[in-house]
Formats: sequence, C-alpha cells, structure tokens
Amino acid sequence: MPLKFLSAWCVSGTALRAACSGLSRDDFQIPAHDGRIIPMMQRFKELSIATSITLCVFLTTLVFLSVTIIVLSCFTPDSIGRFHVLFTLTALGLLLCFSVWFVTKRRMEPLQSLLAHMATLGQKEGDARYLPQSTNSEIGKLTIAFNELLQELDDDVAAQREAAQIYRIVAENTCEVAVWRLPDNSVRFISSNCQTIFGHLDAEFYADPALLEQLIHPDDRGRWQQHVARSISYAKSIELRMCTVDGSVRWFRHYSRQIQDENNQTIGFRSSFLDITRQKESQEVTARALALMTHAKREWEETLDCIDDVVMLVDSEHRIQRTNRRISTLTGYAVEDLVGKDWRELFQECGFSFTVFRNNSGELIHHESERLFDIFFYQIQHNDQPSMVVTMHDSTELRRATEQLQAAYDNLEQTQLKVFQQEKLASIGQLAAGVAHEINNPMGFISSNLTSLKKYGMRLDEYIAVLQGSLYSCPNHPDMSGIDTLRQKLKVDYIISDITQLIEESLEGAERVRKIVADLKSFSRLDESKLTPASINDCLDSTINIVWNELKYVAEIDRQYGELPMVPCYPQQLNQVFMNLLVNAAHAMTERGVITVKTWQADNSVFIAITDTGKGIPPQHVERIFEPFFTTKEVGKGTGLGLSICYDIVKKHSGEITVASTLGAGSTFTVRLPLEPVQTENTNEK
Repeated sequence: MPLKFLSAWCVSGTALRAACSGLSRDDFQIPAHDGRIIPMMQRFKELSIATSITLCVFLTTLVFLSVTIIVLSCFTPDSIGRFHVLFTLTALGLLLCFSVWFVTKRRMEPLQSLLAHMATLGQKEGDARYLPQSTNSEIGKLTIAFNELLQELDDDVAAQREAAQIYRIVAENTCEVAVWRLPDNSVRFISSNCQTIFGHLDAEFYADPALLEQLIHPDDRGRWQQHVARSISYAKSIELRMCTVDGSVRWFRHYSRQIQDENNQTIGFRSSFLDITRQKESQEVTARALALMTHAKREWEETLDCIDDVVMLVDSEHRIQRTNRRISTLTGYAVEDLVGKDWRELFQECGFSFTVFRNNSGELIHHESERLFDIFFYQIQHNDQPSMVVTMHDSTELRRATEQLQAAYDNLEQTQLKVFQQEKLASIGQLAAGVAHEINNPMGFISSNLTSLKKYGMRLDEYIAVLQGSLYSCPNHPDMSGIDTLRQKLKVDYIISDITQLIEESLEGAERVRKIVADLKSFSRLDESKLTPASINDCLDSTINIVWNELKYVAEIDRQYGELPMVPCYPQQLNQVFMNLLVNAAHAMTERGVITVKTWQADNSVFIAITDTGKGIPPQHVERIFEPFFTTKEVGKGTGLGLSICYDIVKKHSGEITVASTLGAGSTFTVRLPLEPVQTENTNEK
C-alpha cells in the first residue's frame, strides 16, 4: 500500500506541476486587465510547492534508510543488532511515510477531482462546468477562484456574442456593405446585405476574395488599387463604379481604414461600400439643372445687357443689388462697382434730376446731354425682404417722334380742314354750275324772244311810218284831227322811239347774264388730272366777273394786263386763288379805293400782282399770313384758311406767292407761275 500510494503521489505531483506550469491567461481567454486570475494562479503555485516539499521529504527518508542500512552492514557485525536497527529504522520510515500519506491524502483528493474536472471541462455545458466547493482550504479557495473564472469567461463570451450580434445587425441593416479584410487580402468578414446590394452571397466572397475587386468597373480599378495602397498609411474615401450581377453599373463610395492591434501590428483593413447611385443621379440632375440655370441666368443677363433700358434691383434702403450693363454707359462706373451704392445719390452725382415724380413713375433729365428718361418703380419681395425693381427708358427719341407725330397730326388736321374747305367750295361750285345751267336755259329763250321782239318792233315802226305817210297825204280827211290827238295822247312817237332802246338794254342785260353764267360755269368746272393750258388774263376776268358784287361797292378795278402766253395750270384752282386775293383786297378797304390787277411775263414765268389801297397788314402778322387758321378778321368772319389754300395751290403749280404791305397804304400779293411747271397729282380733284 505504501508503494502504491507513493506511486500515486508521484504521479499526482507530476500532473499538478504540469497543470500549474502550463496554465496561463490565454488558455482561459481572460482579458489582460482582469486581476482575479493572479490569486488563483498563485494558489496553484503554492500547492505545487507544498507537494514538491512533501515528495522531497519522503525521498530523503528513503535515502537516509538506505544509507543507514549500508553503514550498519559495514560497521555492525552482529546480525541481530543489524536487524534490530534495521527494523527500527524501517518502522520509523513506514511511520513517517504513513504520516506523510495521511497528511497529503486530504489535499490530493480535491486536487485529483479538480484535475479530472479540468480534463473533461470541454465536454460539459452550463452549470456542470462549475466545481462543487467541499472545503475551505486552499483547494476550496482554488475551486472558488476557478468557478469565478468560468463565470467571468461566460460573461465575456456573452458580451462578445452580444457585441457581434449588434455589429452584425448594424452592418446588415444599413445601406452600406461592411468588409474586414486580412493583410493577405482574404475576406475575414462581409455583411450579408452584400447579396442585396452586389447580388452575391457572402459565402462567395469568403470562397473567392478576388471577387470583390472583380466587381470594380474596369475603368476604376486603377484608382481602386491606388486607393487601397494609400489606405495603409491614412484613411480616405473614393467614389467608384461597380458592376452588379444583373449587369447594371452603380456608384459606391468606398471607405477603408487600417486596423492595428495593441502592438501596432496590422491585423486587417476595415472598409465599407455605400451605394450612392441615387445621390449621383440626384447630383447629375442637380448639375444639369444648375447648368441650365446658369445658362438661363447667363442668357437672361445677356438679354438684359442688350436692351437700351436700365434695370436695377434695389433693397429697401435703395442700395443696388443687381443691374444690367446699360447703367455703365450712363454713369461711367463698372457694374461691379455699383453694387451696394444708393441709386438716388449715384444718379444725382452723374447729373440726373427729376422733372416729374409720381407714386410709381417719374421723368428724369440728364443735364449734360439734355436727354430725357422715363423711370418706373415695381415693388417686389426678394429673399423675403421688401425690394424694388427700378427701370429707366431713354424717351428722348420717342418724345421727338411724338412731337413730330403731333406736328404731322396737326398738319393732317389742317390739311383735312383745307380739303374740307375745298370740298365745300367744290360743292358750291357744283351748285353754282347747276344754278348757272338752270339760269342759262330761260335766258336763252329770253334773249331769243327779245331779239325777235326787236325785229317785230322795227317792222311795226316801219308799218306805222307808212300808214302815217298815207294819212298825211290826205290832210282833208275828216278823221285826221282825231288821229293826231290820239297819237299825242298815247305818246305813240315816244313809245316807238323808246321801245327800241328798251329792247337794246334788255338784250345787253341778257348778254351780261349769259356772260356771268358762262364765267360761273367756267369757274365751277372740275379740273382734269392733267395740267391744261389756259389764259391767265381770261381767268382773272372770269373771277372778277364772279366776285364783282363784292368789288363794285368798295373799289374800282384797274386792269393792267400784259401780253401773256398760255400757261399750263389747273384753271379752276387758280380762279380760287384769284378770288381769295380779290375778296381779301375788298375786305381790306375801309373806304372806296382802287384794286389794281397787273400781269406780265419775265424769266420764263408769268407774274400776277393784285394791289389794294386798303389798311395794310401789321409787320408782326406778315410772316404768319400764310399759316393755316391765322386770320386778322373778327371772330366769325374768317376761317384763316383762304391764304393757306392759296399758298398750297401756288406751290402745287411749282410757283410762289409773296406779299408786300405798308400799314395804312395797302398790300400787294404777287403770284409767280412757271411756264413749265412740274406736274403733280391733283389731290383736290373730286
């Protein structure tokens, strides 16, 4: 039994030393900062030392007994004595061995149980892994430390599993693919959402680490390799394209970072792939929209710069925010230098001032150039702030055109009144022609009858003379005295002599009426569209005949006609000129005077001068005498169109009309008509 115990004892000590010497923190996967492993390891070492000391004492006792036996054999000849000594020593040795066995037995049993438990620890689960505590000795304390160590290990494993689960949940439920690559480029971890994003299972990446690089678009692989090489020294992101299983190309932002352990040794690379395809598409849409906006802005700015108006955007304090380039030509400042300036002070500085100001508009004048500008104000909201758009338009040319248009309108209105007056005269002429025609018919048979009556009277006078001669040849006839008395009573001789005179006067009056009617018809005749050769002297006589009733009571007519050729003209229109001049001459008479009508030829032209001895024209009125609607007559007695119409008619004949007047002595109107006028369209023809 002692030999068996000795053998077991030796084996147990050897195993314990081996277990204690080979046990470390890494075998238990205890964190380096955990301090509770140190007391447990210390107890293991103390137990190993105690066992070793006990074993040394036992071996020393055996060696002592062996040496004693040898010494006794050499120095004790008596065999009985040697036997007693040997027996005593053997008994003492056995007693010592039993004592050692008894003492260490209780210590070895828990230790053997601990060793057996540790040998089968990998096959146990749950609470079966924990040692039951049977003593308060060092072995018991070692059991407590071992159980606490297992509990710590369980807690650490649970924490690691929870952390791994959290990381996996976070990695797999995000829009980016998380990858952990080892230094040899093998994939240590890839989130399972790679199937959704790349179309490949995570197992495919574990089996083929090169698959990840194969998904990179060929045009981006060079940048990818440079990026991976640079990520060893510092972290940086890159945007690249990757091809998915369905053949589509998507954009990803790749971020890579080097991972090192506590010894600054590289243990891998943590990278992520974030799908930014929609972001890229949005950026492209935004870039296109921005390009369109930039293009539209540039077009709009160029459009505003092309117009001749000033357009300004000013804030509530009248500071210029934006403006087109037209303002530079007005102020001499660059557009960039005008931003922030008060436009009112700027315009005042550049010589502008308001001539008219209303609520939302006004008028400006530039004193140096004397140009006029219309200015308008429009209230708006810009960047949620009250602002105003100010526009300026150079209206100088427009105002000039407006003035010219107004003058043209006034001229047109005057021409219209002239035409109306001429049409009225034409209507009167037509009426006069009709009246003349109606008068001419009865005057025809009146003249004819008077001529016949004259012939009949002459025949009766001849017959009465014959009868009277026959009666006087019979003086003794009884009825002669009665016939003579009746002849004297009836004044037959006076009647016979006066009837001829009456008929002559009647014929002369009829002839005068005929001539007046002929002149009236000639005066009212509608002109043809072409110039007609006419005698100016005849036209004057015809006109004087027509207006004789206006002239005969105020003046005498002095005709001083020269020898004139036929003049190409519009006779009816010239008759109107002569009539207006003669009537005006008659109206200028304050007492009976003389109107001289003179004609002559000189310098390939015919001249007609009508001179009156009236009151004359004031000098300040001479220059305006031919203006439309200008008259010196009382209101209601003149339209102011007579001389204006004369002026236009003479100009139409390529001639000219002038006036010379002496206040209180009379006036002379001279008309010059060329013998070869430039033919113009007869605008007054009806």
